[in-house]
Amino acid sequence: MVVWKSCLLASLWVCLIFNKAQADELESLENFLEETVMYEEDDGKVLVNLFDTPRGVRNLAPVFGNFNPNLRLDTCKLLGEGRFPVYGDCSKYLECAKNENSSSYTRRIVQCDYEMWFNVQEKVCNLRRSENCPLGRLVPNAMVIHDQNPAQSTERSASQDVCKAPGFFPQPGCRGFIHCRATTSGFERSEYFCSGQGFLWNEKNYTCAPESEVTCSVPLNEETCLRECVVGDNRTCRYNFIVHEFVSMSSVHCGNCPRNLDDCNLPGCITAGGLSKPLIAINQKVPGPTIQACKGDTLVITVQNRLPSSAVTIHWHGLHQRKTPFMDGVPYITQCPIHPGNTFRYSMEADVSGTHLYHSHIGHLETDGLFGAMIIREPKKLEPGLTGRYQEDLPQHQMLVWHWFERAADTESLDTRLLSRRREGFGLIINGKGVVGRRFNEFGNPLISPIETYHVKSGVKYRFRAIYNSALNCPVQISIDGHTLDILAVDGRPIHATATRPQSFILSAGERVDFVPRPIGQTKNAAFYVRARGLNDCDDQKNAVNQFAILRYDNYNGKVENYPPPSYTNAIRSGITFNLNRDIINPVTNSRMVSRTVADHYDARPGIDLSLSGTPNYRFYIEASFNLFTAAEGIQTVLPQLNGISWSSPSFPLLTQSELVNNATVCTQYNRPSNCQSRLCQCTHTVEIKNGDLVELVIVDPRGLSDIGHPFHLHGFAFQVVSQYAFQQAITMDEVRNLVERNRIPRNRDGPLKDTVLVAGRGLAIVRFVANNPGYWLFHCHISEHMALGMALNFKVGENKDMVPPPKNFPRCGNY
Repeated sequence: MVVWKSCLLASLWVCLIFNKAQADELESLENFLEETVMYEEDDGKVLVNLFDTPRGVRNLAPVFGNFNPNLRLDTCKLLGEGRFPVYGDCSKYLECAKNENSSSYTRRIVQCDYEMWFNVQEKVCNLRRSENCPLGRLVPNAMVIHDQNPAQSTERSASQDVCKAPGFFPQPGCRGFIHCRATTSGFERSEYFCSGQGFLWNEKNYTCAPESEVTCSVPLNEETCLRECVVGDNRTCRYNFIVHEFVSMSSVHCGNCPRNLDDCNLPGCITAGGLSKPLIAINQKVPGPTIQACKGDTLVITVQNRLPSSAVTIHWHGLHQRKTPFMDGVPYITQCPIHPGNTFRYSMEADVSGTHLYHSHIGHLETDGLFGAMIIREPKKLEPGLTGRYQEDLPQHQMLVWHWFERAADTESLDTRLLSRRREGFGLIINGKGVVGRRFNEFGNPLISPIETYHVKSGVKYRFRAIYNSALNCPVQISIDGHTLDILAVDGRPIHATATRPQSFILSAGERVDFVPRPIGQTKNAAFYVRARGLNDCDDQKNAVNQFAILRYDNYNGKVENYPPPSYTNAIRSGITFNLNRDIINPVTNSRMVSRTVADHYDARPGIDLSLSGTPNYRFYIEASFNLFTAAEGIQTVLPQLNGISWSSPSFPLLTQSELVNNATVCTQYNRPSNCQSRLCQCTHTVEIKNGDLVELVIVDPRGLSDIGHPFHLHGFAFQVVSQYAFQQAITMDEVRNLVERNRIPRNRDGPLKDTVLVAGRGLAIVRFVANNPGYWLFHCHISEHMALGMALNFKVGENKDMVPPPKNFPRCGNY
């Protein structure tokens, strides 16, 4: 009885911290203690509630104040039978024992011997105090709790559902843990973080450990690394991508969508055009999860390929991979493909800020859903020319526009090549939403839902981020009714403000634009259509491809007033169009605007001089053309080529297995094949460049149709677009060389800095970049069909000794 009386006195001290209204519970507390304290561990090393240890009376506030704040709450009914750690003190544990012939439990707080701590894994007190504390004090080694003050988060509502049961759960990315406590009104939640660079929460032994020793089961989601960027605050952002086959508008997952719009948001429901179609999804989403990070963060994306028969790689479109060229995601150039059933972990620095995207680089997987947005922010004070031009930059204002076929892209491609069927655009989706094609409900009315909706407040300048890609030649014109557009950036690079704002802008495959919608009139309680219409293979002479979203002000949920309903014709904008400093043959566009990159932002870091002016060290002419070939059996085929050569991948990655590269592996400007006018030439087309050279590319489509163009993307670099020109008729490459060498092609010294540029049919583009990123870098048309058919080449920058070596045990492949 001495034992329990000592415990009772200590417990009464705890009760004094509660308010006077709880005083009447003391009697029941006394009865509770008398019923439950009589307990002793079999080996005699655990004493029952013995708080008067050699170091004196213990402070019980952390035990009862944090672990079980409501003394009447029967915690054991929630936990079940077993032994559980007591939060706040590693030297105790809670034991719950179910009473015989009853649903009730006996609850005991058990105190370990003075020199021992509770072992969470083995459920006994056998840890010496010199070892790490599994739970509770959190002071040993690298773990602290924000100066010992619990950091409780009330803002991240998206992760509140973590608390579905009491206990300790790793934070996303295992940056710390979440403690969930049961209360009469639900669960209380506190967040704790590991201190020290490179330490993560180890779920196995409840300690903070070096990152290399931790396998995290809860990757970072887009909300975790989405934050106000601060200089010096760099984090590791973890994602887990599971790539698998799926289907849109599944009756299993989508219920009664779209008749019941709530069903369209059910878990696993992918609406993607409003039609049932096989697709490729990441984590059962199209588009895949958005990557949100700050410049300088480390991105760790684990890709699990669960496709039954196709390999996978993912290219991070917009990142330069200066420290990790082997993470660029190009099969047989920077890595081996990720085969079905295999996993590959991408780890790289978010080295370029701006609006970017990621997508598969094998076959047509990106066309069928393997894509997503990648937003890399930086501190606002490092965004030259953007101060005051926007106020809010929210993730819900992403505008990811994608061309969407009615059938699988492989089927579309086979029809084009084998049946000579002219490819035509079919539909557009915005953030995976929007009905494509002509679809009607049971009453004969056109289906238009679900569609994307953007919410804003009047008087606030919001930054929108538009991204576009297409499997065919289908540039899009984007506009918002009742608004002009302040264009902030192109391909991630800030540009100067213009005195006159355009009413629309045009994007080709792989391009991005950041902009601020600026209303012309009243916006209070109003809504406006966001319109997108396709050009060229998507124009009104084909399928009149168009799509829309809705911009709503001040939580207004009514109809869009004073503007015509969505249609291709109503999406035409004949005013000023911002089209990224290029000529697109478009009779509707009366005038156009050029973009001028903010001065010195080629690399906005002091001490780095990347001059793009002067005489280039190397000028390379690239002819982009469709060429006709006749096989031995008399079968004719038309292929898109660069300099008369079709790209053919090697059997192993050139970058990571460079010791195997020889003249038989690649064809360069020094050993290129001959007689390519009369035969089909295929090889690993490579251009060798010295490290540090100023390179000028003259990219020409000498005889293409005026309504067909090629958006070219260069991996590993940004280039300056110094000239774009459209000829009135077909031209030869010799004529182009003559004009360029005699400086007869107009040039723009303030041309924009981009990584993707459109070359119009019967036109050219001249771009410049400093070749200071050693490696093998792909250059290709970003129309996925053209790339798949061979419209690509490869730049080898520097010698093998200049290139960053791959990590130890990096995957290898090749012929056997």
